[in-house]
Amino acid sequence: MLIVAVLNGWSASVRGKETRTATLVERETRAHKRLFLARKATLVRARTRMYRRFIRRHATRENELLCVGKSLGARNLISYVLNEFQSMPYRKTALVTIDPCWPLLDDWTPNLNDQLLTLDFPIGMAINVFAALPKGEQAGALVQGHPGVVRNIPLNDVDHYSITTSKTVRESVRRSVAWLVS
Repeated sequence: MLIVAVLNGWSASVRGKETRTATLVERETRAHKRLFLARKATLVRARTRMYRRFIRRHATRENELLCVGKSLGARNLISYVLNEFQSMPYRKTALVTIDPCWPLLDDWTPNLNDQLLTLDFPIGMAINVFAALPKGEQAGALVQGHPGVVRNIPLNDVDHYSITTSKTVRESVRRSVAWLVS
């Protein structure tokens, strides 16, 4: 069974139901037998405890785990949820992070531009989609993990609010699901 944990961002993922990260992931995983947990990235301590319990409760050799985080949710998913685990008995584990914590002027999230998020949790596949600004600056954090596991994919001509509707995001989730259920 596919276990899906989605942690939406602070602001961008709540703009509209059709562009919410959880909605996009739900559409891509609909064809599979799955358990689904999705929340907004606020109330960090309470939400991360809920996610750790959800992930632990369904950890068996028959299940696959897909974690998806957008913006502040991506940062919290890596820092406060996955990095708290040493190992888990899932058959396969995949992570998709979307635009980790790229704040705009009206956003209260911490600035992670030109920084790294280190993934300590050993997983099979990680895809990080981040915005690359026209002047070559990195907008959002890059994800660093075990060699050959993490792919950082830059997107051009996007902003913090429209990055969740990108074809690249849907393709990343689709690719992760195909790898997990194979």
